[in-house]
Amino acid sequence: METNHLFYKIHKGNVTVKDYIDWSRGLLSKDISSPSVNILSSCSPHDNIFEIESYFNREVRELAIKQPAFEETARAYIAFLAAKILETDDHKQIYQLDGQNF
Repeated sequence: METNHLFYKIHKGNVTVKDYIDWSRGLLSKDISSPSVNILSSCSPHDNIFEIESYFNREVRELAIKQPAFEETARAYIAFLAAKILETDDHKQIYQLDGQNF
């Protein structure tokens, strides 16, 4: 998950533990690491959201990530969804992309 996608979900209020973990694992796959990135990447989707958000906030501070404006995150998320729509040949999959975010 890209950083702007995660912040979009945070802005919309429907971010999940899995979203935080996927984002953190994505950082590791790009060779971006910090103590909190390593901890959050090893967490389970069943862990407490408050604990996960605490590690996420530490991660943001450790990596000096600034929270982007909502408009920036929305544009990035729309571009992501548009690319996914263009990739699919099955119209049923379009409705299952991420309906909870609209």
